[in-house]
Amino acid sequence: MNFNYKGIALIPIVTLIVNIIKKAGVPSKFAPLVSLIIGLIFGILFLADSDVKQGILLGIIIGISASGLYSNGKELTRNISRKSN
Repeated sequence: MNFNYKGIALIPIVTLIVNIIKKAGVPSKFAPLVSLIIGLIFGILFLADSDVKQGILLGIIIGISASGLYSNGKELTRNISRKSN
């Protein structure tokens, strides 16, 4: 398994796509699932290197990482706004 710069670069892209989908009306409670699905798709399309199992595993890692990036960023924004008030 080779999780290189392409995999790392896909994490914020997945986060951005999930945020766009949420603004389109999908409830926030489905954001982790959407992130996982998009991560799976990207893993298979861009990282599989002729091994679908590897693409699925890397896609799961991307989806979970993107979900965590969003929730941690959201919490950081809340903390900063609380301290500035």
